[in-house]
Amino acid sequence: YCSVIEPLLPPRMDITNEDFLYVRFHGFGDKIWFNYLFSDNEINKYAKKIKETISKAKLINIYFNNHFSGYAIKNSLMMMKKLNIKPRNNPEQVQVLEINKKKYGSLSKDQTTLDKFFN
Repeated sequence: YCSVIEPLLPPRMDITNEDFLYVRFHGFGDKIWFNYLFSDNEINKYAKKIKETISKAKLINIYFNNHFSGYAIKNSLMMMKKLNIKPRNNPEQVQVLEINKKKYGSLSKDQTTLDKFFN
């Protein structure tokens, strides 16, 4: 089952296959759904629902929609903290990309890319 967090669907976490639950966070952006950074309150709300569901599925995969400003990484780290999951790499060493929207694509020379998170 895929639980989709977006404006047009209810945020349900039904278990239709006990082996696998897939939760997809698209977001609630005004014009583009994925142009969205979930707030701490929203992460808390969904973390509570996920905690209620954890015992019902063998494997749960949670995905945040990829975003050029690194919102997926930031929201993933927030969710992992709420679920008491430690990241593979120290988040203090990873800089979230916050690109100035007036300068699409321009990064300062000292900016860390998202690739560093996965090494």
